[in-house]
Amino acid sequence: MVSDQRHPLAGLRGAEWVAVCADLLHADGATAVLTSAHAPDSRRVLYPTAHDAVQLADLQYLLGEGPHAETMADGRMHSVSVDSAADRVRWPLLVDCLIESGVRWVRTVAVGASSRVGTLQCHGRGPLGTPDERTVAAVGRLADVLGDELVTSGLAGVPADPGGECDLIDEAIGVLAGRHRIDAPAASAVLRAAAFAADRTVALQARAVLGV
Repeated sequence: MVSDQRHPLAGLRGAEWVAVCADLLHADGATAVLTSAHAPDSRRVLYPTAHDAVQLADLQYLLGEGPHAETMADGRMHSVSVDSAADRVRWPLLVDCLIESGVRWVRTVAVGASSRVGTLQCHGRGPLGTPDERTVAAVGRLADVLGDELVTSGLAGVPADPGGECDLIDEAIGVLAGRHRIDAPAASAVLRAAAFAADRTVALQARAVLGV
């Protein structure tokens, strides 16, 4: 465990850490989403403050759209807003779903300092504000320590690539892209949606597409 000297909120449970971050960002809900760049089918949703936080996390995963991937790539805070014309063009499916659910924005924060293990995903039903530098630093610090706690506890452990599943998924995406004449991101969304509808993992759905 991280000592009290490293942060003032030692002793809080994971759900309480997430709730504190949500409050600092004036969010209506939040959850931690653990994932791995080496195993995209490995994913854990932890400590949701409300059921809709889980649904919104699932949307980014199933649609293959949203700021989660950006935060995983560069470790910075990113967001999507239904009020942003640029976001409506970039992530049209996700924005449509947010509008339908009454959510106006989703903001992602990197989880983990020594090892980036996922994102904290906050959402709000009011206007998306711009947090000041102190708030960004505070939330980033909390998310870093939360991630390190998850690594220490073993909750953040995900397989590197069980059975070469990443290669199978990539191959299935290529097959779907050619079959439907769509680009790779759209084919990935099709694969994930089919897996969700069939109540199976993306890797198993990829095997079904490939017939293996």
